[in-house]
Amino acid sequence: MLRRTELFEQFELDYHRRQSDLTYAQALSIYEALWQHACALKAIPLADPLDGIDVDIRIARILHSCSQNS
Repeated sequence: MLRRTELFEQFELDYHRRQSDLTYAQALSIYEALWQHACALKAIPLADPLDGIDVDIRIARILHSCSQNS
């Protein structure tokens, strides 16, 4: 796990400054390319978006109960 050190904070600030140079059209073009790539890999769209939701709900309940007990 990363700690929020001064060096890490500076890295994040620099990263966001460099990313903000993108225009809306450039950002949209990147997003569309990533979407097409994910579709080509058959990672999205999901056949059934709710598939496996029961497991996610169980994990969320367990984590919630653990945070209440701490």
